[in-house]
Amino acid sequence: MNKENFLITRQKNLILIVLAFLGVQQLAYSQENSEISSKQIFEETIKYYDKDGLWDTFSGKLLMTSLRNGSFTPQTILINNKTNLYECIRNREDGIYIKGVENGKSFFSIDGKSYEADEIPEKFQKYPYSLSTHYAFTYQEHHMFHFSIPLALKKAGAQPLERVSKKYLFGKLCSSITFTEYPNYFEEGYYGVQITLYVIPEESYRIHAVHFDNGWGESSEGIIVLFDGEIDVEGIIVPASKLTFFEGSHQFFMVDAFENSGE
Repeated sequence: MNKENFLITRQKNLILIVLAFLGVQQLAYSQENSEISSKQIFEETIKYYDKDGLWDTFSGKLLMTSLRNGSFTPQTILINNKTNLYECIRNREDGIYIKGVENGKSFFSIDGKSYEADEIPEKFQKYPYSLSTHYAFTYQEHHMFHFSIPLALKKAGAQPLERVSKKYLFGKLCSSITFTEYPNYFEEGYYGVQITLYVIPEESYRIHAVHFDNGWGESSEGIIVLFDGEIDVEGIIVPASKLTFFEGSHQFFMVDAFENSGE
């Protein structure tokens, strides 16, 4: 079985599993007098994904394949927190396209040739090439969350609101903590919103799902991202797949699958 067929089969299986969960009652209630505070839950979640405290000097690479509207988008994502480097490589049929940020400055490459932002032909500044300063910083922010949402929130100095709630979500009873926004965010309208982590205390506070209250979808209730499986990338626990739905209708939106580069 080739890689594309394997990924298609895997995503179909994941979607079928999730759809089976959609019939589960989504019961929620506040837990004002929780035995553990939201801050403690956040700390435990951080420990789960980074037990050895590696994040500040972490360097790693992910192979990522996204499926949206029946179209696959493969890319390689590299970050080095010690040197403040982010790089995204897309190997398309018509060339290899690189965008990145290093020490706060964007950089670009097309088929091995480097470009300044104002030198990039207009065609390549737009999706699906997305070679512009705006996209470089936007993708950096978004792809950092692919490595680890809780660790990215920690690095940005985010603190959860005090209230802890519980909710049955996709067949699991979760404790939830909410952040008002991702501090110092770059992407307007995406991270300047409430972000809620649904964690499972009985499973060492691993994340089951994340809700972004960005007003997307027919019911304007934002998107919910369901985590599935895990991989180890240089000592950091990373979700193996993320399935994204519109929260109100649970309509499927897209899936991201991750692999360790093996290097």
